[in-house]
Amino acid sequence: MNFFTNISIRYKIVSSFFLIFLILFLFGLYLLISLNVFYQQLGKLDTEGDKRLFFARLNTDTTQLSNSVKSYILTKDPKWEKEYDMTSAKVANELSSVQTQLNPQEAKTFNDLKDTIIQAQGVELLILAKTREGNTTQAIQLFDTRYEQQQEKITSLVGTLVTNEDTAFDQTISVNSETITSARTLLVITLGIIFLLIIIIGFFVSSLIEKSIDKLVSGVKEIASGNFLVRIDAKTNDEVGILAQNINTMASQLQTVYQSVEQNVAEKTANLAQKIAEVEKLNKFMIGRELKMTELKKEIEELKKQLNKT
Repeated sequence: MNFFTNISIRYKIVSSFFLIFLILFLFGLYLLISLNVFYQQLGKLDTEGDKRLFFARLNTDTTQLSNSVKSYILTKDPKWEKEYDMTSAKVANELSSVQTQLNPQEAKTFNDLKDTIIQAQGVELLILAKTREGNTTQAIQLFDTRYEQQQEKITSLVGTLVTNEDTAFDQTISVNSETITSARTLLVITLGIIFLLIIIIGFFVSSLIEKSIDKLVSGVKEIASGNFLVRIDAKTNDEVGILAQNINTMASQLQTVYQSVEQNVAEKTANLAQKIAEVEKLNKFMIGRELKMTELKKEIEELKKQLNKT
């Protein structure tokens, strides 16, 4: 409060804008942090989606391997052997170039899956070899006894990985939904608080300036009406406060001049009254003298008349 009363109006306004800018800056910083968290969650969603897509693609490729082996046993068509070779190379490339980040549980399951796929590929190659030799019965026996068990294990492991990724993906979406809802609520509340603070700051500064101006106007009206004893309460050091101090100084000087003029008028009035009294006294003297002269003249006239009779 003392800080605002001791600075000029210009700096009051500048300080108000600075406070508003600081509030907006803090809000922008909060918004930036919230967006950063949101983008991190989106990155996590992308990672979970990439892992799920990878495991689904791996499941499709291992199923294609099984279908190629089965089709080759039944038809002995070389195209299925070529299809198997292409798919096998693709699976090997996928297993060797895993770029998704796996947690410890996923890594353990994936390593089991990788070992099982390698074992299954060994059996697949053996089945293909037996089929090329014409030993279809032994190839079918290998397919039914060993290969199908490994294929079921592969399907189970891939299903476990896909299910885990689905669960993790759903959880991430749920967390993101809660984060977005929370961020939206906080955003509305923060905007409301910022709007309220801006109104409070504007009202505070304007009322501070308005009070000083009202005191100044009221004091000037009193002085203009002739009350030179009034003094404006100038507690601020801004332009209004400095003007009030100068008006108080002017009022003191006017009071001194007015008192001096009153004293001079009183002295001159007293001197004038004294002179008027002297003039009246002299006038009375002169009037009395004239009356005496008139009486004396009358007496002389009467004496003359008496002398003429005698």
